[in-house]
Order: sequence, then structure tokens, then C-alpha cells
Amino acid sequence: MYNFKNIVLSRKSFDSASGYGYSPFDPATGKYITIPIPGGKSEQTVANKTNYEDIEIKPDYLPGICATNLSELIFLDSLGFNSRAKKEVSNNFAHVDPWLGPCPWLTDKSNHHVGAFGQVNAAQGHLSKNAVGLGSLFLFFSRFTPIRGRENRIGVPIDPRKGAYFLYGWLKVGRIAKSFVDIQDKELELRHPHATEAYFNKYKNNTIYISNKFLSGESEIPGCGYFPRLSKKLLLTSEHHYKTPTTWELPGFFYELDHRPTYLKKESRWKLEKDEVKCLVTIVARGQEFVFKNSHSFCIWFNQLLNEIFD
Repeated sequence: MYNFKNIVLSRKSFDSASGYGYSPFDPATGKYITIPIPGGKSEQTVANKTNYEDIEIKPDYLPGICATNLSELIFLDSLGFNSRAKKEVSNNFAHVDPWLGPCPWLTDKSNHHVGAFGQVNAAQGHLSKNAVGLGSLFLFFSRFTPIRGRENRIGVPIDPRKGAYFLYGWLKVGRIAKSFVDIQDKELELRHPHATEAYFNKYKNNTIYISNKFLSGESEIPGCGYFPRLSKKLLLTSEHHYKTPTTWELPGFFYELDHRPTYLKKESRWKLEKDEVKCLVTIVARGQEFVFKNSHSFCIWFNQLLNEIFD
């Protein structure tokens, strides 16, 4: 069993409140691009900033979608981003976080070679309160909308207007930077939005979780990474409730009270399905970090997800 200290389900990238849209994916191939949220007003003078137009993506990474950077991607009429989303990316920098090692859709110039994730304020307070630290595993998820007019090979219905939640990456914590001198990595120092001395001075609990090299001592699976394609296995939204993406279907072990993630403890949020193999949960609308305990059942499930890449 992986010796994770605990697990964090972490919501990251564009959403209805931070960006006014969702990241796109091709339902025919499962290939996707996560769009980082716009930087906040309070960050403007302290963060390492990267403009959306400076984040280069590989040509035709999403088949038939011709854009050379994230700004062009969002302005494509075929993806249907609204005027508010376009205004956000025109007027703000991209808060590129998390980094999960080399990203499959970015060019070499825009790519990252380390794994890191930064958090501050109340969300970081929640992580600290729940003992997230060395050995913890972050599982990142986001809401994705399918490119319209494409064959859906995911194998389940997905509302093209509302999209669905999928897991897309992971990071096992191997080192933590709680001050500027803790960073000790030039790439992080120069490019990660949280990795400036001014950022640490402004946000007193600013914390950067840096990836372990491997998931475990017996494994050569990297300590962080992106799932290369979205699939039914990575789907969180219940296929039977696809009109309400916040209704998730999870393995049955999550139903047990001591396995339920933080913010999702209430009995009224949960329903155990008749076969007890799966359960349903209604997630909170704006939750960012959901922490739960490690278990043998979780490790079996996580291994099944990794097998899609490393088997």
C-alpha cells in the first residue's frame, strides 16, 4: 500500500467563478487542456506573472483546434467562451498552478520540469488544520466541457453546456516551502506565482508543496504528473446525473464516515448504491480542498487510475 499521509481532492483551473468558463477536452480522443485561473487583484504586485498569450501550446494538440497559446484558445469561437472569460484573460495574468511536471500540451518554452502547488489564506489554513504535509497526496480535479460536434468515446453522456468533473493529475508532497529561502529551485523561484519573497511577505501562510521524485520507494512512477487523456475511470460526475455535474459517483469505501472528505461529512450529501460498490455524493459548490484518510481501498482505486498510464 502507498504510504500516503492523507489525500487531498483539490479543485484547480478555470471554473464558473474564476474565469467564467471551463477547460476544454476532445471527447473523441480524451485529450484536454487545463486553463489556469486569472490572477487575483491582491496578487498583481507580488506574484511571478505570466500572460495567457505567453503560454504556448503545441499546434493542433486538440485535433482541429488551431491555437498557438492560451489566449488564442479562449478566443476561438468554436470553444464558445463568453465575453466575461475573454475579458478576464485579456486583463489579468494567468495563475499557473499547480505544476505537475512536464505538461503534454505545452511547448518546451512554456513547460515546467518540477512539481509544485501553492496555497494561501483560508484554504491553506484548512490544509494545515488537517495535517496535510510531507507524504500527503494531492489529486487534482476540474470541470471540463467537450468540444461540440465530436464523437463521444468517453462512454458516458456529458452535457456539452455543463460539462463534467474529471481527475486530471496528482502530486505527492516531498518537500514544503514555507518561506522564500525554502524554495531552493531556480525554476520555481523565477516562474511559480507563489514563489517570490514579496508573495511570502504579503501572505503569511503562503505554502508551496513540492513534489517527491517518485510515488514510493518501490515505484518508478513519478511523484507528480498529468493523466494524458480523460476517461470514464477518471470521471467524477455520475453518468446517471450528468445534468447536475456536482453529483459524483465514487467507490463505495468513500461512504464510510471516517473516509468521507472534509466539507462532505453530512449524511444528507451521500447515498450508497444498492450494490454498495459505488456511492453518490453532492459536492459543495465552491470547495477547493477536500481532505480524507489513506486506506488500502483507496490505494487499490488509485492504482487502477495509474494503470491507464503505467501498466
